[in-house]
Amino acid sequence: MSHSPSLYVVDDLRFDAHVPPAAHADSPLRLQAMRAAFEGVVATRVAAREADKCELESVHEEGYVERVLALRGEGMELAPETFVSPGSVDAAVLAVGSCIALVERVQSAPNSVGFALVRPPGHHATANSAGGFCLFNNVAAAASFLVANGLKRVAIVDWDVHHGNGTQDIFYRDASVFYISVHQQPCFPGTGFAHETGQDAGAGTTLNLPMEPYGGDDACMAIWEQKLLPTLRAFAPEAILVSAGYDASERDPLAEMRFTPAAYAWMAAQLWLIAKDLTGGRLSFVLEGGYDLEALQRGLRATLAGLGLVQSEPDFPFAAGESRATHEIPQILRNPE
Repeated sequence: MSHSPSLYVVDDLRFDAHVPPAAHADSPLRLQAMRAAFEGVVATRVAAREADKCELESVHEEGYVERVLALRGEGMELAPETFVSPGSVDAAVLAVGSCIALVERVQSAPNSVGFALVRPPGHHATANSAGGFCLFNNVAAAASFLVANGLKRVAIVDWDVHHGNGTQDIFYRDASVFYISVHQQPCFPGTGFAHETGQDAGAGTTLNLPMEPYGGDDACMAIWEQKLLPTLRAFAPEAILVSAGYDASERDPLAEMRFTPAAYAWMAAQLWLIAKDLTGGRLSFVLEGGYDLEALQRGLRATLAGLGLVQSEPDFPFAAGESRATHEIPQILRNPE
């Protein structure tokens, strides 16, 4: 464990104020469950902060940003299955700023890993539209921040089971950000075909690796070894961000990829090896989807194990409503540095 990275986490109870209708998949219980996965883990908390309008407009059109900000305090369906409650817009603005704060902290410290436990998720939000439970694109804003601050090559690896059409849309013509997605197809949102590889200056800097349902861990590892990892190394990124969805899990109700926790540990370990070689050991994870509480916990804990940050799983599953996680951030994460 002596060579494991330092761990930074951004989390805030204000993310729980994003409350879609009852029985919606993106419940506040998602973060409450994931917090339990950090019990006993040594981590430094990065203070959450709101994004400013310029940071939002770095990846979204001005008119779209203004339309969403005008919905503060409202409750409505903004796009199919994509809702805002009275606290949702503030949570979304906080999610973007918190992801930027996290990657800024990680980039300042070699041999460090960051996790952004944020809601609502972001990778389906395009430059001018909400969708797929997403309002603003968190990981895209973080990548844009790094490019604006001097990095020339940023990679986003998206292992959510759904294609991140919003992230692809934002960087499709941008050579500085390489977007790589491994996702189930057919599946929502119906994008992410292998022939979608970027356009204009961004030609060749999008890599879509669609997988058939029920492939499981073996199919995942094969496509990573054959295509994802060699391509990522060839790009030689200065920073690696991960759109870390846990909905490819065998337990998840919204898809059928059937990954076990071992797959998440393996993927994290492979990215950590590349990060140690190419980015000074800097690697940042941004929460996207994942809608089974036990799968979220086990997937996150397996990710931490793959990074050498834990050696075993705690006693899961999480029971919805348990006082130890429902209204608290673990003590180790409460006080920002």
